[in-house]
Amino acid sequence: MNMHISYLSPPFGSSCFYMKGVVPENISMGDIYMSTLPYLWLTVVALIITMFFPELSLWLPRMMIK
Repeated sequence: MNMHISYLSPPFGSSCFYMKGVVPENISMGDIYMSTLPYLWLTVVALIITMFFPELSLWLPRMMIK
């Protein structure tokens, strides 16, 4: 989750630079950063939930072991 956040967030967001290479010329880097904000916030919320309730992330692996 941390890696996903780092690939999307400014100033380095490497995924955003990859996207800039394939979009039309009239789309700015700011537009790309703004379009990643909903996904970025959802990932941050999921990370916070996982930090406070780690058993949620361990539930599926435990079920597979049984």
